[in-house]
Amino acid sequence: MPPSKRRRRALLTWLPQAVRMLSVLCLMHFGLQAAAQSQRDTLTAKQIDTVLAEGKKLRAAGDFARGIEKFTTAARAAHNLADPDREATALRESSACHVSLFQYREALELAQASRALAKQAKDDTAAGAAAMILCSIYRQLGDTALAEKESEYTIHELAGT
Repeated sequence: MPPSKRRRRALLTWLPQAVRMLSVLCLMHFGLQAAAQSQRDTLTAKQIDTVLAEGKKLRAAGDFARGIEKFTTAARAAHNLADPDREATALRESSACHVSLFQYREALELAQASRALAKQAKDDTAAGAAAMILCSIYRQLGDTALAEKESEYTIHELAGT
């Protein structure tokens, strides 16, 4: 058999094996890539928890403005991660800081958003906690009817937990 035919035959034998090996390598690469992304998401969730804890410490120390910054950072990161539980928590905590600074409009918007996210995540406790903040805001603004409504909502949500 002439050398060119032998080379073609060898190439025809080798080529399907090479394609199979490359397919396996590609599958392994994409599988590892997905695992790495999952691990990065987990780290991001842990980082969000750390930022939330820092914000709570700042709020407890009376540094509400810096607490709001931390909670805003955590809320954005949780939103990017599509984590409604952490986002609801960050918004609720930020709302509490705004209440302490007498910034009721911002506090109201954040508490309402927090409650909506908590309901979306089916977290009655978090929805009840956001409603408690809403009740507090309405009470401080002198709107007893809305304060009573939010108080009843809080009781209803927390009773189911």
